[in-house]
Amino acid sequence: MKTSVQFRVHIYHNRFIPSAELYTPSIELFCPTSVGDSIDRTDETRLLRWAVRQPEILSLLLGSLGMAGPVGFDVEVTSPFLPRHGAGDIDLLAAPVRNPQEAVAIQAKRFKVTLGDSGDSVSLDAAKLDTLIRQCNDTIALGFDRVYGLVLIMMDGQTHPAPSLPHRRTSPATFRRLYHFLKSQTLAPGIGLAFMEIVQPTPAGFHELGFVAVGVDEPANHKGQSGEVSARVEKWTDKVLRKRKHCEVYLPPPSDAGIPIQPHESVGLRLVRRSE
Repeated sequence: MKTSVQFRVHIYHNRFIPSAELYTPSIELFCPTSVGDSIDRTDETRLLRWAVRQPEILSLLLGSLGMAGPVGFDVEVTSPFLPRHGAGDIDLLAAPVRNPQEAVAIQAKRFKVTLGDSGDSVSLDAAKLDTLIRQCNDTIALGFDRVYGLVLIMMDGQTHPAPSLPHRRTSPATFRRLYHFLKSQTLAPGIGLAFMEIVQPTPAGFHELGFVAVGVDEPANHKGQSGEVSARVEKWTDKVLRKRKHCEVYLPPPSDAGIPIQPHESVGLRLVRRSE
């Protein structure tokens, strides 16, 4: 029985330092240059578009999903895999440059963690879970080698009481509630499930200072692609490479012992089912 989900963490700080500051006695690395928008107001599409522009974050995500070496990628993919005038898309598609027959398709949904006087909590939206299950099941029917459901855990942690920035994360208890809620429904056989937590620990915009943690609950099974699908993936990969949408994937070692998911705890929150 699985007892924990292990995460790898990347802390980032994208700050421009004017040349004049280089000659001062000290530089405040963790002092935000401005107050940014809260991550609470960022949807999954904007978040993924930002994440794929950060080589270290993209490498962490794709490496956690079992990819390595040069990889082509893009977000909101439709052509040439979905009907021209059909609804929906593939949130993130990635394919090894040298092995287009091992493409990985990812469908993502955002779950927001909020802070209150009694700690953190998560909104368990049953409609989002229904949609994620449906999108993953529809995507695996397209014939890609592997398909993942990606749960984006987004947290504005600037009011978190922890003095250490890396500890301003979703609590284990709240993660377990979300985990057991997600496991209350079953993905089609072979589809993987992964978590990507992005935390904004200061008033700086999440794109300037924060950290990302990626953990895989269930690795996706290799289904094997037909020659026809692989040929389309190869042409698509050549196209994204020309657009410079590629990265070198390297997976860093695990950063912790994992978040315990046992014993089973009741969800303890009212489920919200609403249309997207």
